[in-house]
Amino acid sequence: MGNTPVTKELSGQILKSTEGCFQSEEITKLFRRFSELNPSDDKDKQPNPDGLIPFEKVLKLHELEKIPLTRMVLKLMAPNDDKITFKQFVELVWIFCSSSPYNLKHNWFSRCLTTNGKVDENKTFAFFKTQLHPNFQDDFILQVCQNIFDRGNSLEDCFSKDDVAHHMTGYF
Repeated sequence: MGNTPVTKELSGQILKSTEGCFQSEEITKLFRRFSELNPSDDKDKQPNPDGLIPFEKVLKLHELEKIPLTRMVLKLMAPNDDKITFKQFVELVWIFCSSSPYNLKHNWFSRCLTTNGKVDENKTFAFFKTQLHPNFQDDFILQVCQNIFDRGNSLEDCFSKDDVAHHMTGYF
């Protein structure tokens, strides 16, 4: 892919928005991955960085498929769509990147599991339902959630820094 459609302007915007987490070469690699998720039927047509990729294709990426919060983060990024742009894709990768800052991970973890600053029982139940073995009954999952809620109302009361880092890190 000699002539990459990732322009210097877009690359600069993404570099700035990710606070330097990625170098321009890494952004180019991410664009290749993004393009591979939705290849064009027209072989001569260059991939478009403004194109949209369906959530389901993003969720099949090896680096993201094992992270239960990926779907929740995608829904927060594009609540009315089931598709994301390249810029959102880079942000998603950055959120789950092992070198991204803790405060970023905490912010997204909080957005996934809280409502009005308090841990949301329904969101937490949905999260643990995807985390635990599929044979576990809802009663057991509710008990796990209740043990967490017994710690307090805030995210900090319920989840340690290690919990947040563990649930918000992929294989990037």
